[in-house]
Amino acid sequence: MNVEDMEPREDLIQRSEEEPVSSDDDDDNEEKAKMNHIMEQKKMMAMALYTYTSIDSCLSALYRYVCFRPNIRAKHYAFYAIHYLVRELKEKFEELRCLTIAVVTNGAFPGQCVTVKRTKSGLIEFGGLRDFPHVAFTRIWRGLFVFDKDEIKHLKFCSLGYDLGHPLVCINPYHYEQIEFFELRSSLEDLE
Repeated sequence: MNVEDMEPREDLIQRSEEEPVSSDDDDDNEEKAKMNHIMEQKKMMAMALYTYTSIDSCLSALYRYVCFRPNIRAKHYAFYAIHYLVRELKEKFEELRCLTIAVVTNGAFPGQCVTVKRTKSGLIEFGGLRDFPHVAFTRIWRGLFVFDKDEIKHLKFCSLGYDLGHPLVCINPYHYEQIEFFELRSSLEDLE
């Protein structure tokens, strides 16, 4: 049964004028208003998710949600990275669509793994720069200050994380989390 199909109960909505309003009723009204707002947001989000039906619509959405840094080099870096990604995912439109939805919803719907082929060196090259694929796209869309592959780790639900060694690498930025400084520091101490 859909929420829209449900009829509101008249006895809960209508109130006699002589009945005093208690603070519990105010709290209930606030909760109802919040729930209505959340439902409206979910409906709008669901409608927006169905608009990504072509590579061009995904590409324009991915450009809109880039976390730009104030320098021009970062803009060129993002431009070349997105073009590299579209070239790699031309045959895998569903993965590109899942990435677009994850980026547009800011990780609310992380979706499936979005994969590119692992190179021998593990680095990809675009715009004259070489970088780890998962690090590059996490930096572009999440805005994290990540400079090395050891500063982020894949989440438990990501089956093709970079550090797992599969021939395909997941580059979905919402399948990775930044390692806290103390975790990184303790792992470096273990090496010594």
